[in-house]
Amino acid sequence: MSKITQNDFYNGQVILVNKPKTWTSFDVVNKMRSDLRHTYQIPFAKIGHAGTLDPLATGLLIVCIGRKTKTIEQFQGMEKEYTGTMMLGCTTPSYDMETPVNERYSIAHITPELIKEAAKKFVGAVWQYPPDFSAKKIQGDRAYNIARSGGHPDIKPNLVNISKFEIVDVLLPMVEFKVVCGKGTYIRSLAHDLGRQLGCGGLLASLCRTRIGKYKLKGAKELKDWMEAAQPTVAKKRIPVRTAMKKAKERAKERKKMVVSSGKPSSKKKTGSKKKPAAKKESKGKKRK
Repeated sequence: MSKITQNDFYNGQVILVNKPKTWTSFDVVNKMRSDLRHTYQIPFAKIGHAGTLDPLATGLLIVCIGRKTKTIEQFQGMEKEYTGTMMLGCTTPSYDMETPVNERYSIAHITPELIKEAAKKFVGAVWQYPPDFSAKKIQGDRAYNIARSGGHPDIKPNLVNISKFEIVDVLLPMVEFKVVCGKGTYIRSLAHDLGRQLGCGGLLASLCRTRIGKYKLKGAKELKDWMEAAQPTVAKKRIPVRTAMKKAKERAKERKKMVVSSGKPSSKKKTGSKKKPAAKKESKGKKRK
């Protein structure tokens, strides 16, 4: 990541961040916004992320600043790549380890070959139900808010595209995988659906996003280090916009007063200067006589 100037924060910049585990995508954006306010004295910079990652997931999060926030939808539509681990033999309401296990099943009949064959059925255009514990909006409210309050959100299935679902390694009950997919795909739902297909249940144990379009995780900064690549080429201290406007108005008022006040004394000085020399000439004349 090249160095970023203060002007870049206004004109637009794309920041690649490696999202830490347990942080929400909003937490990351909020932290970066706070850094801009307190370190660079930039209170009004626009900032947003281009694709949510679950709190328990890690990996590439694209954050757009300034005018680049207008391109967020373009990033969201890009192909994404994930690596992760799923656990077979149990399920949770959230399809991952955020909520306690609610069902357990036998995995005695499960083999690596059976898992790989089942995974092939989830490649291509697939109808998928997002988890109840997701950010999907249901009549103006988030699905996870409804689920956490004990309700059952009415979630409709989405048609998603999964171009690759590779089973990398199997060490039961854990299964390592790699997924390449399009917009709107929930990897938690994929793990849940594969477990249901196998008849043993499944949940997402870990997840890392490694790529979004041409942008890769290896080019991302840790959240605690992202400011190191954002050293400004001008002084860090900057007068806030409101303070600058207030001072400008005060200076304008002072100049106006000076113009008004300077006009009256100048006319008096001119009249006084004419009388004084005349009086001096007369006094000199009397002395000479």
